[in-house]
This record gives sequence, structure tokens and C-alpha cells, in this order.
Amino acid sequence: MGKNLITLLVCVQLIIVGADYQVVQISNGLKLGELIVNCHSDENKDMGKRVLKPRESFSWGFDISIGLCFDGFICGGNSCDFSWNNKNASFLVWGGVEALSCSIEGKGEWSVREDGFYFRCLGYDWRFRYSWPR
Repeated sequence: MGKNLITLLVCVQLIIVGADYQVVQISNGLKLGELIVNCHSDENKDMGKRVLKPRESFSWGFDISIGLCFDGFICGGNSCDFSWNNKNASFLVWGGVEALSCSIEGKGEWSVREDGFYFRCLGYDWRFRYSWPR
């Protein structure tokens, strides 16, 4: 009960204090090779497969609503599957820490590089988040 109440309060804070519309951007920061990305929303909406050349990116946006907090627990989570050079990774790209840390700016960005995955909120420095699985 306590954990659910805290989650609800965090989600309500995100709605009241943060941006109502959130944007996620995925960029191919690789020097060579195509990055294959397939993203899904927490509502099981497939956003389609994208093939990004170096320095290309794509983004999508969505409204944050109280319904997402009740249904998704993470206030509008989105996950992506990544493939490059016989390496594969899957993780939540928007929700939890990312959603909370970027709630005011309204935009979170991922840069996929040879050594792994970097994240930043609009206007902030890149931070290393994940390595490619071995």
C-alpha cells in the first residue's frame, strides 16, 4: 500500500509540476554502422522499426495523464529494443528515473554509442547509463 501511494504521489507531482507533453529522442551516436531500433509504449503500441544511420535520430511525444500513472505504475513508460553489430539490448527508455528527472524539461534524449547508452534531459550533460550486453 505504501509503495503504491508513493508512486501515485510521484506521478501526480509529474503531472502538476512537470510538462504535460513529454518527448523522447533516440540518436545514433555510432561512428560506423546502422542502428536498428524498435520501440513500444506501455500501452503495447508498437512504434515501428527504425534503421538509423550515424548522426540520425528520431523522436516521439506523448501526453502524461493520471490514467497512465494508475495503469502503468511508471507514468507513461516506453521501452526500446536496439541492435547493432551483432549486439542486442532492450530497456525502458522513458519511465521511472528518466521520467522524473526530465519532468520539468519535457524531453529526454538517448545517444547510442559503441561503448553503450547515454542519457540526458534537454539542456543537461550526457550521462552513461548502460553498456551493450556481452
